[in-house]
Amino acid sequence: MTVKDHDDPALEWDLEPEVEPQAPLSDDALLDLLDALVEERGRVPAAQVLGVNFRPLVLCCDTGR
Repeated sequence: MTVKDHDDPALEWDLEPEVEPQAPLSDDALLDLLDALVEERGRVPAAQVLGVNFRPLVLCCDTGR
């Protein structure tokens, strides 16, 4: 039986740096990040990256809400 890399528990890495919790981002900051992602990738690919349907993403981009 072939063992794949993702099946070997010894290969698990903790890639999350230990960071103290921060205050949540404001809506304006989140919209700025969304705009940057959409500008870089486009609306449909940005929605795929975020794991959401593109229609709510488009509505959010168009209305700023």
